[in-house]
Amino acid sequence: MTMHRQRFFSLALGLLAIWLSAAVGAANLERQRASFLEAEKALQKGQKARFEQLSASLRDYPLHPYLDYQSLRRDLKLASPERVRAFISDNADTPLADRLRGLWLSQLARQGRWSTYLAFYQPTDSTLARCRQLHAMIKTGQADKAYADVPDIWLHGESQPKECDSVLDAWRAAGGLTQTLVWQRIELAFAAGQWRLARYLKRYLDTDERPWVDLWLRTHREPGLVQSHPDLFAKQHPMRSAILEHGLKQLAKRDPARAIDAWRSVRSRFDFPNSDSARVDRHLALALARDGHPDALAYLARIEPRDDDLTLAETRIRTALAKEDWAAALAWIEALPPKARGLERWGYWRARALGELGRDDDARSGFEDLSRERSYYGFLAADRVGASYHLDPVRLSVGAEPLAEVAADPGIRRARELLALDRLIDARREWHHATADMDKTQLQAASKLAQSWGWHDRAIFTLARTQYWDDLELRFPLEHRALVERLARSQGLDPAWVYAVVRQESAFVKDARSSAGALGLMQLMPRTARSVARKLGEHPPRSRDLFRPETNIRLGSAYLKRIFDKLGAHPVLATAAYNAGLSRVESWLPDARLDADLWVELIPFRETRRYVERVLTYTAIYQDRLGTQPTRLSKRMQPVGSRMPLALQHSERNAEKASSSRS
Repeated sequence: MTMHRQRFFSLALGLLAIWLSAAVGAANLERQRASFLEAEKALQKGQKARFEQLSASLRDYPLHPYLDYQSLRRDLKLASPERVRAFISDNADTPLADRLRGLWLSQLARQGRWSTYLAFYQPTDSTLARCRQLHAMIKTGQADKAYADVPDIWLHGESQPKECDSVLDAWRAAGGLTQTLVWQRIELAFAAGQWRLARYLKRYLDTDERPWVDLWLRTHREPGLVQSHPDLFAKQHPMRSAILEHGLKQLAKRDPARAIDAWRSVRSRFDFPNSDSARVDRHLALALARDGHPDALAYLARIEPRDDDLTLAETRIRTALAKEDWAAALAWIEALPPKARGLERWGYWRARALGELGRDDDARSGFEDLSRERSYYGFLAADRVGASYHLDPVRLSVGAEPLAEVAADPGIRRARELLALDRLIDARREWHHATADMDKTQLQAASKLAQSWGWHDRAIFTLARTQYWDDLELRFPLEHRALVERLARSQGLDPAWVYAVVRQESAFVKDARSSAGALGLMQLMPRTARSVARKLGEHPPRSRDLFRPETNIRLGSAYLKRIFDKLGAHPVLATAAYNAGLSRVESWLPDARLDADLWVELIPFRETRRYVERVLTYTAIYQDRLGTQPTRLSKRMQPVGSRMPLALQHSERNAEKASSSRS
């Protein structure tokens, strides 16, 4: 046998050995998964001997700690501190340790075992747990030490958990509550809009102080009193300025122009510290700008924002843009702090302003610089100068060694097994815990592993932590491609647009659930989903149905088509409405036609503004990923019409086109 043939057979045998090892490993994992599920069922049925037998056979299975956790949790009322401590120590590198600690602490609190509670307590952001800790300290002879920390619990603008009541009661009984602390919390309550809490707190004030809370409450309901009845505020009091300021802010919500007049009257009658005056001026200026008041620009010009007050600085720019006062917009962009001035957003609007002011060469230079970016403003700038979009991906390269190192991490192995069992919440907990302290190389390796498993949301979020943006295949996966293309086209929609909405709404977290109750890949509210289903002639879906990709994308695409049609087939408006709601977008329509880039910049909700920018950007990227030539943003961003109903505008445009074609 020649040396060449020997090498060939040696390599073939090596590859065969690797394949056989992987196949055996996979088969073993499948058997262990089945045994794991069987062990869980045995525990649920109270078959202790069978459970322990199966558990013992799974010592080397990644999810064995979950069997120990479930067993201990089932017997937690009877568990000894030693057993709990041993579990927490043995599983300190898992999320299960903190989960069991929380359950154990709640159990100890219910049983009044305060010394043991303190032995297991660890600092946390949970106010409830912190109050229990302070209660435990009081009960175990450490009251003075506990009372020193109570003001941090007290000074909060909202009601605290009922578990804090006993601590606050003991602290007050010991003389810890001062009139100053009461007033501080009342002020915090009003600032948080919690006027009922403020009214409740009045009881802790001295009798002669309470009428000032009553005046504050009345001013909250009738803010015009600050101007119409100045005699109510004639007496000196440390909180008088705060009450007047609160009234002015409440008035500004209803009528900013009247609030300005009231402020002039108040300032002429009462002394205000300079810092308070500046704060009121700022608040009223922002209120005028939000209201679109014609004097907003002039009022904003009189206020010089601090370098760290980007909200006021950017409001000045947007107010100038709303009036298409390009000179003012340019001046205020150039007055931004250097870090803010370097943002793509203001680079684009600086170039736009220069162009509108006739400085075409300077404008072109600005657009050309920005057109190199793969972003909303980069694409808009590219359209201005006829440049190509920069969509060439650079796939992330990760070495075999870091990939193997991360893949062998116990937490990553547990996350993968939980993913295989479709236990997504636990899988994400393990992933978050395992990657929390990883360095950049490890995070990139982890993102590549997640991608290889089809766990696209973890791949996206993990890679984002490294700020590597060029692997478009990883960042913009084509998950559910056949489904998205079929359902989008059934509605006459661009599949890339639907993909972009999915990417922005959930980043492919199929069980995503927002704080508002939106569900699934396209984050549908159950009520909206039921309405769309009825119009499609389908049975209304249950909430859990919305976690099924086909149901969610079908109803989400139909809803996107519905608002697209209602908004005159305008993709920018429909994108905004998908996030903020149809009625809001209709209320944001201008009185006269407006360039779409200006309209987007003037969307009053920052979240919606960023949402529209990202979805439009992602749509172009997804067109490229799907193998089609990206539509220029300028073609999608047709001018936004006036407040005429959008459907009517669309009909009129179609009629004009038909008339033109006939002629």
